Amino acid sequence: QYRAMYVRAQALVHLGRSDAALQALDEVEVAYRTDPVLYKIYLASVALVRAEWLWRSGDTTGARRLVDELMNDWDPAAPVPSPALRRVFLLAAELALARVDPAAAVTFSEAALKAGAAIAADPTRSAHVGQAMLLLAQAQRAQGLQDQASRNLSDAIVALGNGLGEDHAKVAGARALLAEWNTAGTALQSQR
Repeated sequence: QYRAMYVRAQALVHLGRSDAALQALDEVEVAYRTDPVLYKIYLASVALVRAEWLWRSGDTTGARRLVDELMNDWDPAAPVPSPALRRVFLLAAELALARVDPAAAVTFSEAALKAGAAIAADPTRSAHVGQAMLLLAQAQRAQGLQDQASRNLSDAIVALGNGLGEDHAKVAGARALLAEWNTAGTALQSQR
């Protein structure tokens, strides 16, 4: 029942139904707090969805605070980051891009990519890997690394298309971004 409440809250966040999402998050958090030791990982999942809700609601500071708390135990030198951190890394990379910190965005997107690739049966068919590559490409582009960014974006389109389906909005958005970058690159070359 608690898991169903959590999935409902997550769906409401992704649908953009802010008031209902916040109420659902509060309800599931109260339920999981009945045994914080047993439900530790689930409470972390609720905190992540709350951070996503804050981010979508425009509260970047609140989202960053929760993401920072969730990453307290992260060891960047660990051979493979915990799979539970995959979505946290993705959100951390998005937040870093929003605050125009491409170096941090590269760090977090690479960590998300590493975690996703480590558990994917086939990384070229993983939406998580594709999302991490998309964020990595955007961060690299912000650093002026156009060639690397374009290669990673092309690979992201393949993984997202295989993982989500060719008609998914994220795939279409990534394709449009690549076309925009290619157009900008062609215009820049013709000016030289």
